[in-house]
Amino acid sequence: MTSSLRKTGALWAFYDDKLKTILVKQGSHYEAAPASPIKLSPVFVAFFNRASALSDALYSGGASIPKFSYSLKTLPSNVEVVLKIGIKPC
Repeated sequence: MTSSLRKTGALWAFYDDKLKTILVKQGSHYEAAPASPIKLSPVFVAFFNRASALSDALYSGGASIPKFSYSLKTLPSNVEVVLKIGIKPC
């Protein structure tokens, strides 16, 4: 990886320190290393791939701070939604 795309942070420090020999990148996703004496569960591998995808999305282009955008739009509905924040009085 080039320095501008190097992944940093707790997830990637843990990957570099503990996982890179047992969880290898195959294309755009990670898989358990077939020859590893430590067997990772499919659930953990799926979790790591989701965490990696989130990291890639938030820190796209090697950004040092997370960036994302979103938009909201109203949808017609016959359901009333009430949002209450705080503690209910006793």
